[in-house]
Amino acid sequence: MSNDDKAIFEFSQQKLQFIKHLVSPEAFNLIRTGLKFFSTLVNESAHDGLMLGFKGQDYLKESYFNYLSGYANNLLTYTPPVRVDPGLDRGIFEKLFKKFVY
Repeated sequence: MSNDDKAIFEFSQQKLQFIKHLVSPEAFNLIRTGLKFFSTLVNESAHDGLMLGFKGQDYLKESYFNYLSGYANNLLTYTPPVRVDPGLDRGIFEKLFKKFVY
């Protein structure tokens, strides 16, 4: 979840551990690496300012997730971003996380 200034990203460790037994070790590492990639982007871009991007790249923008939703058909898939009316708030994020992820 993000706005023009900051982002919040989390994934379910519980679900990640569950799928560990359903896929090969290589596939599991690919999934885990993809999730950690976005965690790192969100954490490190918080220090640089989200608008500036991460190491010169604009990964956390809506256009990048639209791109991933069309071309990243792999073990980890992405859906196009959806705009929601509430502002970026930790409480709202946690409610959405519980409803759609956890």
